[in-house]
Amino acid sequence: MSGFSESSTVQAAIVERLCKPDLGWVHAPGSALDRTVDGVLIESDLIPALLHLNPAIAEKPERVDEVLPILRAVVLSSASLSA
Repeated sequence: MSGFSESSTVQAAIVERLCKPDLGWVHAPGSALDRTVDGVLIESDLIPALLHLNPAIAEKPERVDEVLPILRAVVLSSASLSA
């Protein structure tokens, strides 16, 4: 085995570049994120962002319950579009 993997080559280079102080990114390991292992969306961050960015949702916060399933479907369907 050569010791090369996507994690040791591509992912490490991207994380290193994005975490430079001038870009302001912070790396968090997947295990530290508030999501399931197979989850893509971090809903504990997404919901406040939806409320902040969308006045119609902020006006009636229960609309988040209408929007989240649509966002999940879009994310899941994007995988089949790229295949």
